[in-house]
Amino acid sequence: MVLVRVLPAVKTKTAAGIALAVVVCAMLVCSNARAQSPSAQWPPAASKQIPNPLGSPVSVKVAIFLANLTEIDELDERFTVTGYLFLTWKDPRLAYVPTSPSETRREVPLENIWVPSINLVNQHEARESISRLAFVDPEGTVRYQEEFVAHLSAELNLRKFPFDTENLHILVQPLLADAETNRVLLMKDPSETGVARARWTGLAQWDIVGVSMADSSFAYGNRAPMLPALTFTLTVKRQYPYYLWKIFFPLILIVIVAYSAFFVEIKDHYTQITIALTTILTVIAFSFSVESSMPKVPYLTYIDCFFLATYVLVFLSMIVLVVTHTMIGRKIDKRAIQLRRLWRYTYVILFVIVNIAIVLNFFA
Repeated sequence: MVLVRVLPAVKTKTAAGIALAVVVCAMLVCSNARAQSPSAQWPPAASKQIPNPLGSPVSVKVAIFLANLTEIDELDERFTVTGYLFLTWKDPRLAYVPTSPSETRREVPLENIWVPSINLVNQHEARESISRLAFVDPEGTVRYQEEFVAHLSAELNLRKFPFDTENLHILVQPLLADAETNRVLLMKDPSETGVARARWTGLAQWDIVGVSMADSSFAYGNRAPMLPALTFTLTVKRQYPYYLWKIFFPLILIVIVAYSAFFVEIKDHYTQITIALTTILTVIAFSFSVESSMPKVPYLTYIDCFFLATYVLVFLSMIVLVVTHTMIGRKIDKRAIQLRRLWRYTYVILFVIVNIAIVLNFFA
């Protein structure tokens, strides 16, 4: 009787143990399946390191797309741009099997993968990153995109001002350690390189001519080796109508006013000198009024030479008037009239020849 009562209890305990064992096994199987699933293993921990540290350099395609040219500072030779930096490289460790046919790429956290460090060599302060994203396709191709604002140094050639065309360069190079050890090789990506053509992209004073990217090199110091780099060039052309109507045209009128003194009665010396002096003072005052529009550079620009030619021509007119008056005072009227008639032609010819010479010197 006792045996009969014990037997069902043993059977119950055995069934409970078997059920518990089944549950534990199921949990282990599920845990193992999750551990082997792509979502748990991707991206692998090793992907934080460079893909092939001891092998050939990692080829990284580089493209820059400029969205806005916000400033060109001619005095400090600096410019500011807003743009997008695109980097593309292959990391086989990040390859995966898509969960569905529509999954053509995955966004991956930047802190979980290796991203090449890119330096803008001619930046005068660290670029500001507005947003940074990275996507990976099933083959392991990583596409990194960064929206940035950069303040960069420029080497402007203002000799032809205001008819100048400037090349604004962005020198791109890997982090110095990667460049010196040839761990990263930058390659041009013309398909993504460009500039927006919206109305707000450029500046009122400048027209954007085009963009280009070329292989180049850069050395950190006189004795340092030349390291490979990429140079992105934005070509801009100054809009000069403002200077034509606000500076050149008034100066030509001032030259004509000075020339009119030689058509006043030859013995009316007071009127002639008044015109000449007024013209000289007008040119000086005019140069001060437009000084804020002139670039402050240590060399002469085209517009500087035009100003100098105007100064010299008006000053020579003053000298001729004084000499003419002296001749009349000495009763040499005939020579005074001849000198005056000669200077009428010489004035115009000299103005034309001097300006042709200036144009040829700057633009030939």
